[in-house]
Amino acid sequence: MAELWFSEQADLALRTLESDPTRQRVLEEVTTYLNLLEMKPNNPHLRRRMYAGGQRRIDLRTDDWMIVWEPLDGNVHVRYIGQAL
Repeated sequence: MAELWFSEQADLALRTLESDPTRQRVLEEVTTYLNLLEMKPNNPHLRRRMYAGGQRRIDLRTDDWMIVWEPLDGNVHVRYIGQAL
């Protein structure tokens, strides 16, 4: 099992989603992917889109959001949670 580490932006985005009842569907999808990253960071589905430097992108189906993350010493560093760029 990997440990999840969050950038300041990703942490703030997650806390904002948790406090906004109108974003419940987005929060549920983000949480699903974060749980999967924690349990199975080597899952090929989570590694389909890659940036230079090793960062990976997960596109959410809800509200055109995404998660950007990268493996870090056996753990996961969540760099960005938010609107697709």
